[in-house]
Amino acid sequence: MDKYLLLYTYIDGVTDTPFPSTENQVAIYDFSYDAQRMGGAPVISATFMYGRCLDKDWSYKVYALFNGERYFLKQIPSSSFSNTDSRYKHEVELISERFVLDNVYFYDVVSQ
Repeated sequence: MDKYLLLYTYIDGVTDTPFPSTENQVAIYDFSYDAQRMGGAPVISATFMYGRCLDKDWSYKVYALFNGERYFLKQIPSSSFSNTDSRYKHEVELISERFVLDNVYFYDVVSQ
């Protein structure tokens, strides 16, 4: 299991860039992973602190790699300022790229 998640911005799958910048890439060390057997695509939930507000930087192209899969933002998060350590708190929910299969019907056909 990965010890931390790094966030990237999807460009073409090869030249993706660190989010929000190369010098200050977001690393998430505390997250939860939820995958149900028949309950749809796996989801990662996390809360992290960052030195500045990222509200204008988020897009649905932001993703993290976990166990060889990409997990994209489920919805654009908003931030809140923490008075205790002068950083911004961000709560993100990332969903596996397998979510596109949630509304696809599959047939198990036996040919004779």
